[in-house]
Amino acid sequence: MIPHKTIDRLCSYRRILFRWHLRGKERFHSYELAQEAGITAAQVRRDLMSLKNIGTPRNGYATASIITELGAILEGAEDQKAVLVGAGKLGKAILSYFAGRRPNIRIVAAFDSDPTKVGSVLAACPCLPLTDLDETVRRHGALVAILTVPGSAAQEIATALVGAGIRAIINFSPAKLKVPEGIYIDDIDFSIALEKAVYFGRTLKDGTGIAPSSGPATPISEGSMHGALTKRILCIDDDLDVIESYRAILEQTGYEVAVALDGESGLEEARSHKPDLIILDVMMKDATEGFHIAYALRADAALREVPILMLTAISSEWNMKFDKDQDGAYLPVDAFVDKPVAPDTLLATVKRLLGLPREQINIMGSPQS
Repeated sequence: MIPHKTIDRLCSYRRILFRWHLRGKERFHSYELAQEAGITAAQVRRDLMSLKNIGTPRNGYATASIITELGAILEGAEDQKAVLVGAGKLGKAILSYFAGRRPNIRIVAAFDSDPTKVGSVLAACPCLPLTDLDETVRRHGALVAILTVPGSAAQEIATALVGAGIRAIINFSPAKLKVPEGIYIDDIDFSIALEKAVYFGRTLKDGTGIAPSSGPATPISEGSMHGALTKRILCIDDDLDVIESYRAILEQTGYEVAVALDGESGLEEARSHKPDLIILDVMMKDATEGFHIAYALRADAALREVPILMLTAISSEWNMKFDKDQDGAYLPVDAFVDKPVAPDTLLATVKRLLGLPREQINIMGSPQS
């Protein structure tokens, strides 16, 4: 389950990317999406790290591919069905707005208690009586409902929707719905939004208020998935944004994290405070600095048996012929992963390396059978 704030950001990203795609923008970089979304580039990279179509610092991300992947996350592989209850002016506007806009999300039926509306077709959607609600929801396997009814009727209809199998409700009514645990409710109250806008507009005009901030974006939490650990990990990488991404992922899982922005300071940090694992970039001051640092670490008797995870984009960024499975086996490192690495891949590799027996540490860098 992806956190609520992360889903908000993914939806925002996809809306921006749809607009870019229509303009013919085939590739983008994290800082561009960050500027458009009003967040940091590091946050964008953290949110996109778990996707299959990864980006690179030089080429960025493929717009169409990221749109497709975000669609798979948000909507799933199959078409999703929804129903709308309340075919008044707001309900009709919603039906008209969404008609054909989201091919993978379809409002299969509208419901209303007004006999003059029942039997009509609104934006290609049939309007049915409320007595057909349960059967229609079950037949289509709808999981989402849009509620645009008066507050006095909202709770009764919400209860019926949940009983029919609805698991998420967008509630436009002023009523505070009571539903069983495990049902998602998104309350949208235009009157409250308008009142807040009027207040801040007035106070900001008069100079008596401060514009509210949404606060820092919340990164994906991995702690509950992997459990708390207490190992110390040293990250050596000259890209501060990458460092902060790794730090966020690892610290939220319970690891203690130290950082260094170049090989020399990384060696000093390792010698001063021996880590349990070292995550090492290749391209820093030069294209192969990480290789030299790996050999220097193995030459130090106190650090020789510390596992090394080497992360790099050397093949994609420099077009250097480098096979991490063949050429990488000759290096004195214990795992070799291409950047950017997905959070789950990073955490799984870290966990495996921390569990390596001493005799399996690749001290000499000989080919592995």
